[in-house]
Amino acid sequence: MSLTTRAIVAILLMVGFYVFAIALAVGLLLVPVAEYHYFDRIELRTGVACVVAGCVILWSMIPRRDKFQVPGPAVTEEQQPQLLAELKTIAQRAGQEMPHEVYFIPDINAWVAQRGGVMGVGSRRVMGLGLPLMRLLTVSQFRAVVAHEFGHYYSGDTALGPWIYQTRASIFRTVAQLAKAKSIITILFRWYARMFMRVTLAISRAQEYAADRIAAEIAGGKSTTEGLKQIHFGAAAWRSYLQTEVGPLLKAGYSPPLSEGLHSFLSVAAISKAAGQILAKELASGKAEPYDSHPALAERIAALKGFASDNKEDTRPATDLLVDYFAADTTLFLTAPGKQLRPIRWEETLETVYIASWRREVEARRESIQGSNVFQMGKDLYTWELRNRLKAPKGIWPTNDQRDLWAKSLAGSAISLTLMNDGWTIKTAPGEAIRFEKNGKIVKPFEVVARIGKGELKHETWEKFCAEMGIGDLPAVMDSKQASASASS
Repeated sequence: MSLTTRAIVAILLMVGFYVFAIALAVGLLLVPVAEYHYFDRIELRTGVACVVAGCVILWSMIPRRDKFQVPGPAVTEEQQPQLLAELKTIAQRAGQEMPHEVYFIPDINAWVAQRGGVMGVGSRRVMGLGLPLMRLLTVSQFRAVVAHEFGHYYSGDTALGPWIYQTRASIFRTVAQLAKAKSIITILFRWYARMFMRVTLAISRAQEYAADRIAAEIAGGKSTTEGLKQIHFGAAAWRSYLQTEVGPLLKAGYSPPLSEGLHSFLSVAAISKAAGQILAKELASGKAEPYDSHPALAERIAALKGFASDNKEDTRPATDLLVDYFAADTTLFLTAPGKQLRPIRWEETLETVYIASWRREVEARRESIQGSNVFQMGKDLYTWELRNRLKAPKGIWPTNDQRDLWAKSLAGSAISLTLMNDGWTIKTAPGEAIRFEKNGKIVKPFEVVARIGKGELKHETWEKFCAEMGIGDLPAVMDSKQASASASS
């Protein structure tokens, strides 16, 4: 659809909702008046239900002021002159003004919007650039992504956006409040909500196609296509990366280089293969559903066929456009609840975060493993003896599953510290299991403990493994004399 057609359809839907809602609300409020006028009485139950429903509709449909929350560090001319210059060049080629504000965001994404004000009135242009995404893109692919976002400005999508979003929010508030009031009128608004969503999301998908075409015209078809693939490739591993690698550090009060960590995470063979399989599946069979806001990846790439490639493709990482990459990469999460995050390099996380947490955990539960050696601790984990010995904090009544998690965590921490004290070398990186190496032998304590907990590593196999690694007789909790003796031997 053309911009004019999209605008007309969206405006008609929005106007239709408000006309329908106001007419229905006024009609409901007039029901008690009509009863009194024609029948000289008011059915209390019916009257109250109509007045309540009418008031709920009127209150819910009132547009709310858009409260813009800063999504990340601001990108300023003083701090990032080269990046801002690149954005200005792309904006000029798209025939658009620069956004009032540009922010780095901790996401595999980039976006533009009109934020602030009411229904777009009093709003300003804002852009968000995902620094983790920039690390996965070349400069040419980054230009395509940014050109796509400026394409939304070019097509007027961001001007329509606040109206559509506010109307959508009003509809959902109305449905929710009417459902809470148990009003039968809810059925009408649910029907309108479904129709509104199907039509406006179809418009949204058309807007994405139009923005893709503008990106291909500015940055070339190949860069646009490959940029889309990289977005989906990175997104396939993003949630896992945040949960397993970033989350523990944020909880401890540290902010690691988010983008560089994701790049390392995706470099691990198993993770890269899994993300690649997800991408391949989307390319082979992806198809947009009626309630999807974006076309499927395969559909978007198919629509880009025929666009010429840029002969001057810049294959540098997009992060080469940044000044002080490390500082930018470690300030994406501004604060943690109640405290300021401290920047930390990935190579520092072992000693500063993980080893420190192992020591705290072992010290807190020392009595549960005192006198055990590595072999016995694994055996006790397998037979649930370790789980049963753990004491819960006062006021907490843990389930067996929670106790199992505590036991596995304690066993992994204790074995790790024991191997450290025995002179084993620790190695790890984002996406890789923590492993200890000594004389050509490798032990991954937390991986081994997880296998014991699942029943995959039987008692006899565990005993054989301990013998082969030479760790079975090492005490689970070493005092300073034991550690010194073990290290010297």
